[in-house]
Amino acid sequence: MSAESNQYLTFQLVDEQYALEVHKVQEVLEMQSITHIPGMPQYMRGVINIRGKVVPVVDLRTKLGLPPTDNNAKPSIIVVEISQGEDQITMGCLADSVQEVTNLDDSALEPPPKMGTSIQSVWIKAIGKQDDKFVILLDIERIFNFDELSQVYKDSE
Repeated sequence: MSAESNQYLTFQLVDEQYALEVHKVQEVLEMQSITHIPGMPQYMRGVINIRGKVVPVVDLRTKLGLPPTDNNAKPSIIVVEISQGEDQITMGCLADSVQEVTNLDDSALEPPPKMGTSIQSVWIKAIGKQDDKFVILLDIERIFNFDELSQVYKDSE
């Protein structure tokens, strides 16, 4: 694996640390006004404007079956690019806080557990160990199926 493929952006959801592959992340934004779109799935918070482009924003907590993000909190928005076939879809994902970009060696990664997590294990790429903590590496492209992404993206345009 290349050094870049071992780099992950770590972030917090509830009391757990999660991570996404750095090459999937375009940027991290401070919380901004999100325009609600009626009829969207519950995990969709709405859309934001990024340099003139309409970008859907997902509450990762809700999508992953965790308690929804507190409306009084000031989460960060992690802007990711998701590949679905030949299409590239840009989405914002709410995170309680963003920590850092970190390297995790392959030797520090283990396959996802078969049970014992509130998140579907198909959404987990691996469990990493950093210092004395676990980091849940999410597979952002598996969290959203093609039909969900197509519907959300079509409705936000």
